[in-house]
Amino acid sequence: MGEFASVANALAVPPRHTLKGSLRIPPNQTLLHPRWGKMLLLAGMLAISACSSHYQGKVCQANVRTLSGQPLGTTQALILDKYTSFQVTLPDKEIDSGTLFTTDRTKYVPSAVTPEGFLAQRLSDNRFSIINAPQDQWVSYTCP
Repeated sequence: MGEFASVANALAVPPRHTLKGSLRIPPNQTLLHPRWGKMLLLAGMLAISACSSHYQGKVCQANVRTLSGQPLGTTQALILDKYTSFQVTLPDKEIDSGTLFTTDRTKYVPSAVTPEGFLAQRLSDNRFSIINAPQDQWVSYTCP
């Protein structure tokens, strides 16, 4: 244990030692006054919030069909596209696709099973699909 104490004493900086040269900051000066730091923080927060996106989604038209392809009608919904997932907002419910998976986007359609048990698919940048097998419905959304 005596060996560690001698190493610590050998590497210790003498208490009256001061730095010399251009990096020396006088003890009565600080780099920034605390008031400037708060102002810079506020300006940064304002800049970030001003540049943030407020994307609200787009209204898309949809064809509703049976799984065999028989037409059942049309509808529309608000779709919020998040690239790795999407959200469909209907007047009576909201469907979140969850994270869309694919092993290779060039060969396979990115898809996921929603908590409700629907199959959600991104067919292209402006086409989405929700398949509800228990109710024999396939809804294909096309966005402008």
